[in-house]
Amino acid sequence: MDYRVDIDNENEIVLCTCTGVLDLASAKSMTRDVRKRAFGLGYQLLHDVTNVSVGIKIADAYSFPLDMENIYEDFKHRQGKVALVYKEDAEFWKFFETTARNAGVSILVFCEMEAAMNWLIGEQPS
Repeated sequence: MDYRVDIDNENEIVLCTCTGVLDLASAKSMTRDVRKRAFGLGYQLLHDVTNVSVGIKIADAYSFPLDMENIYEDFKHRQGKVALVYKEDAEFWKFFETTARNAGVSILVFCEMEAAMNWLIGEQPS
């Protein structure tokens, strides 16, 4: 899996656009990197996984957020506001959201970019 990081200083959001096939090693490395960048700036984090194919088992979605030592270098990297926008594999991403939130990670998944952005910047839908 590849990813690109863009910084939206106006909205104080770090956007991580992912492409390719999701695998655990890449996902852990990417998560560590982008959370460090976003929360080091005091920004929110937006993952765009609309061009990602899920290449891991749903059981991995359970164990991934529990691997605190390898993913989160600092406790505050678990606490920042994170949105994830997906296009396919809703069951996988919603299960991941539930598991992550149960592990104390602040994340919500969305199927629309606008809704995710609105949530991150604190706007209520009209």
